[in-house]
Amino acid sequence: MTSSSTATSVDRRRYIELDGLRGIAVLAVVLCHYGNELDRYFPGLPPAAVSGEPVGWLLRYGYFGVQLFFLLSGFVILLTARKVATPRDFVVARVSRLYPTYWACLTVTALVGWLSAQAVLQRLPLEVALNYSMVQRLIRVEDVDAAYWSLSVELIFYGIIWSVFMARGALRDKDVERLVLVWLTVALVVASWYRVTDGSSITLVVLLLTASQYAGFFSAGMLLLLSRERGRLHPLVAVCVLAQAVVSWLVVDAVEATVVVPLMAFFAYVIMQSRVGWLRVPGLVFIGAISYPLYLLHQNLGYLLIEAAAPSLGRWPAMLLGFAALAGVAWVAHRTVEGPWSHALRKRLSRQPDVRRARP
Repeated sequence: MTSSSTATSVDRRRYIELDGLRGIAVLAVVLCHYGNELDRYFPGLPPAAVSGEPVGWLLRYGYFGVQLFFLLSGFVILLTARKVATPRDFVVARVSRLYPTYWACLTVTALVGWLSAQAVLQRLPLEVALNYSMVQRLIRVEDVDAAYWSLSVELIFYGIIWSVFMARGALRDKDVERLVLVWLTVALVVASWYRVTDGSSITLVVLLLTASQYAGFFSAGMLLLLSRERGRLHPLVAVCVLAQAVVSWLVVDAVEATVVVPLMAFFAYVIMQSRVGWLRVPGLVFIGAISYPLYLLHQNLGYLLIEAAAPSLGRWPAMLLGFAALAGVAWVAHRTVEGPWSHALRKRLSRQPDVRRARP
């Protein structure tokens, strides 16, 4: 690995390593879904099982790529919130960034699901319509694509940031630190309640609505932004790691808790470096740049491609074919939707009057 000295301030240029991390995150998720989760949908396919490590481990635990996305969100969303002038500007920035690409990918996924012969990938028209809100899990409606589950968690985090922004008028360091301490406390209480009640329905709802299962990831991401700005690791980062490990143990198991620690340590190390050469590899940066549409498109559409190709090509060639095809579609979505449509929506929403700003 190539890296230089520790960062002493936030680089105002694009921090390319973030795209590299996004690339790692989405590749891990894709590998897990194509090599492991796919068998739950199509159990008769040639196996992708690998006995050796680390590929076999990634097939089982690549879903931790989503947790890496949560760490990234903590860092990036706080950075966004501290750049904009008002809470409304924050909402406009996130809505315009997420929804156009999501709507386009959702439409394609739903249509292909209906055209396919696979009932497991099809949804009712009302379910599809409600999915356009992105809050379907919060109202107990099934996702059109199972990968969408993480979007509701992200929205809850955005809501928390917006609430603090509204209450405090800004997101100063002290506001962030207080938020982290309160959220981690809530997460530990809710996770303990979940464990004691053996996952009762009410605790599941509270766990979802407070995003307690993932509070440590978002919190660490936010504190690492403060750490990068200051040029030294914030002491509360260690508290986040410990709290997240405990929550993961209470809600899931000891294996999950064990994996959390090196994942968060790796992210902290990268963030505190001014440059990490191997995360700037063009191919990885490219995958990171298209990671949002790729994440939204890869699962159901990839499953259909692999299910069709695996009997003749074999599992791994079919997986590579599915990934290449969906990466191509994601690139098209990135160029034609994620950039132009998001910019157009942000411009349109920004023209609306801000009532909060207009007050004398």
